[in-house]
Parts: sequence; structure tokens; C-alpha cells
Amino acid sequence: MLSEDIPGFFDRYGWRYERRDPTIYRTGFVGEAGAWDVWVRSSTSLVIFVISPFVARPADVTPGPFLLRALLKANHEMNLAKFAIDDDDDVSLAVELPAEGFGYAQFADALTALAHYADEFKERLEDAVRGDADDRVSGSLA
Repeated sequence: MLSEDIPGFFDRYGWRYERRDPTIYRTGFVGEAGAWDVWVRSSTSLVIFVISPFVARPADVTPGPFLLRALLKANHEMNLAKFAIDDDDDVSLAVELPAEGFGYAQFADALTALAHYADEFKERLEDAVRGDADDRVSGSLA
């Protein structure tokens, strides 16, 4: 079972982790752009690595054109990973890989991609969220 292989993958990669249930693991890292919690979930068909929230939604701001455009551009620029907006309107960063044939190389690639893209896109996406907030304020005053 794949979920039983994941602890060994974490050990080999050199990251500490905690097992939350038989198929969910939590780990994290500190990058140049911040500290991140990473959730890893395995199923019979997928292994999903996610940072959520990657960018939390301010209470009074919904995703608008600045953020949506930034997410589309970022997704076009990235390989292996993708940004999404979750049910709370927070931005998440994820890597989803097929469980079939999944091994340490894919595990390492997924964590490396998350770490790289977290540092590369954090400031750009926070700026986009601020742009939507500023646009909402200036639009409401007009």
C-alpha cells in the first residue's frame, strides 16, 4: 500500500512529518518567502501534495480580476504544480500525481516543486490580492 511507503520517503528526503490518519501526512518547510504547512494525501488513484492556504483571502475580499489573472499566468508558467481557489476563496498550491508507479523520485519532485513555486510566486499573488482589495475600495468610492 502506497500510504505505507510515504514515511520512508519522508525519511529519505530528510523532512520530519506527522501522520494524521492512515492516508494523510503533514509536514512543512521554511523557504525564502515564508513558512509553509504541506499536506500529503494518498488514495488508490492519486497522491496529492498541497499548501493550503498558500495565500489566505482577506475577510472582505473575494477573488477578483487581479488574482484570477495572476493565477492563470502562474499556472501557465509552472510545471507539475498548479494554483487553485478553494471553497474558502483561499489560494492553494498543489501537486497531484498518479498513484500507479509512484515512487521516491515522484515524491521528491513534488516537494521540490512546492518549495520552488512557493518562493517564486508568493509575493506576486499577495500583490494580486491587494490589487483586488484596492480595486474594490476605489470602485466603491466612485
